[in-house]
Amino acid sequence: MLFAPTATRVYAASSNPLFPGKETKPNFQSAEFLGWWDMHYPAVAEYEPQYHKLNQLQKWGCIFIVLKEENSHLMDFLFQVPVTRNLNFETWYKNTDTMKVKTDIPFEDRTRHNKKTECLELLASRDYPLMGQRFFLYGGVSLASRKDIIGKLSKKQISYKTAKNKTKKPVEKPVSAQKITVADVSKIKRSGRAAANQTKLELKYKFENLNYGNFSAEKRNNGIKLKWEKGTYVILNDIVNTLVSIQGKKQPDYKDENIFGSLSNIEKVIRLEQWAKYLLKSKDIKNSWIYLKMNEPEKEFRCIVKNAATEQDSDIFYAYLLTDDQKNKLVSGKGKIDVIFNKQK
Repeated sequence: MLFAPTATRVYAASSNPLFPGKETKPNFQSAEFLGWWDMHYPAVAEYEPQYHKLNQLQKWGCIFIVLKEENSHLMDFLFQVPVTRNLNFETWYKNTDTMKVKTDIPFEDRTRHNKKTECLELLASRDYPLMGQRFFLYGGVSLASRKDIIGKLSKKQISYKTAKNKTKKPVEKPVSAQKITVADVSKIKRSGRAAANQTKLELKYKFENLNYGNFSAEKRNNGIKLKWEKGTYVILNDIVNTLVSIQGKKQPDYKDENIFGSLSNIEKVIRLEQWAKYLLKSKDIKNSWIYLKMNEPEKEFRCIVKNAATEQDSDIFYAYLLTDDQKNKLVSGKGKIDVIFNKQK
């Protein structure tokens, strides 16, 4: 079995008072906070190695579920290994000095519950203020469920059966980041792919269909000129972050359509729905329009960028790109279109 370095995920779920006990999608702030923790799990584990141990436990849990579902006996020799069964988490936790951070865990008296193993309450964070309200986080750790594993095994089998009858096509591997030295550029020059006095090496960064930009190194007689050109994803992210920054600082016109005048690279703004849906034309994105939505109701759609400030009255901005044809189809049949902002070229 092959695992990515991190098999553990940190995710959020919220409770819905209309449906007690049923998890729902988290609000934006909780998803962003725990999403950051999930993306930086290895860094957190480097600080607190117990998270490395948790990651190993998750992997072993997956392994044994798979072995059971596949009716495999590869690990049966482990039945002969003696197991110590009197270890106690409460005793270990109160006496260990290997953790970077420790807190008071509310252990319960297990004799009161007629249990032989340790008992503790569900842990919860302290309240914290956010957007005029108070929130807290609570939860715990669970191993992969049988349902999760069976779902992944089913996908693997379907993919395998489909792939067996298909002709293999060459796959273009994504370019990874790398150091470019004078020697690298000189090597390309010597291979005959460059001009006599000038060599240019370009790397294009595209991950998950998002264009982050182009990096180029150009050899000059007295050194190397490095250049970075932002891709559409970075430009789009910068625009949304600018709107968020204006609202976060409560700059003038931060809650009306004049906010678009603060975007230096925006040439035209079309209103589709007042303070809800807009089309933006950026001088830096030649062949696409930006579809900007605000405070979108909770539903799935192909959003590339999403961000919001943390003030009580902050808006949530969503943005993705449309081609000219998609933009024309969107505005066709709407009658008069309100162009609220149009820079003179």
